[in-house]
Amino acid sequence: MPFRVILHYWDYKTIATFDWLSIFDFLRIEAESDYLRLNVPLWFLPCLFFMQLIYYWVSHLPKWLIFIIAISVLALKNVLAQIPMPFMINWSIYYMGFFALGNLLGKPLITMLKDRKKQYSSLVAISGLVVIDLTLNSYNPLFANSLIGIYLSIVVAFLLLFILMSFFDQNPKLKVIRFFGLNSLQVLGYHLFILIPIDRLFFKIFHQQNIALGIVASLLTMLVLAFIIPFSSKHFPKFVGGKSI
Repeated sequence: MPFRVILHYWDYKTIATFDWLSIFDFLRIEAESDYLRLNVPLWFLPCLFFMQLIYYWVSHLPKWLIFIIAISVLALKNVLAQIPMPFMINWSIYYMGFFALGNLLGKPLITMLKDRKKQYSSLVAISGLVVIDLTLNSYNPLFANSLIGIYLSIVVAFLLLFILMSFFDQNPKLKVIRFFGLNSLQVLGYHLFILIPIDRLFFKIFHQQNIALGIVASLLTMLVLAFIIPFSSKHFPKFVGGKSI
């Protein structure tokens, strides 16, 4: 809240127009509520909490039924988004579909990709699926824009990325990516406090916003986070939702 007040004063030179009730955004009961004005990305936290809570109940069901539920909630995205619910529970139900599929298929996939022969055969197979998906999308725009077409493209793209990354699993050069991946919740919570002031400062200096400045601002933010995350993880791990790294 103090951070947002400062930014509001920076932009408008007054706090008279500041929406003090925005701190209660997470209590809103409305459709398509995935936005928190005080700290936009933090909508993810209540969504994550309820997604895991719902999946805890679902996880006791037979695997075939979990799979059907996962596919069903993904297919009902537009319906769920229009149902007003508190704490973004509608989005929690939708994203649980991805979460459930990850729990069902993730571990077997990881185990399979540890075998080098299966790794290459999987890459060949998914590359074939990519070609089929691209062909279907180019020759049939209606299919490409349908719910089935969109999800097929998402799944195929994810599997291709997942398999490609498995070839670099132990590569020491990816240490930076692993660091930010393992500490993604801290990145989520901290980055705006660093990125926004850098953006404002750049605009004051260069009087413009462009991709190059955005990249530089992002890299500087990552550099600052590389110091903040180990410090907070070591000195107040419970505050940042984890243990000492």
